[in-house]
Amino acid sequence: MSNKGVRWYDRLALSFMGPPQVGDLSAPVREIEQPVRLCPTCGISYDAHEVVRDPRLTWTRCPEPQPAG
Repeated sequence: MSNKGVRWYDRLALSFMGPPQVGDLSAPVREIEQPVRLCPTCGISYDAHEVVRDPRLTWTRCPEPQPAG
């Protein structure tokens, strides 16, 4: 593609997408928190569950309920 064609494409893309959204380059990097996935059966995080793997099937086993108190 010639230099003229590249400039034409850049102008076309800029008209649709606008300028790049880079933000402040000196800003600190933010850590993205992963959402905690809760089990719909017991309401405890999936991290506490036991993963059972069988050659044909994989499932999770809910942890034993902790006694209150």
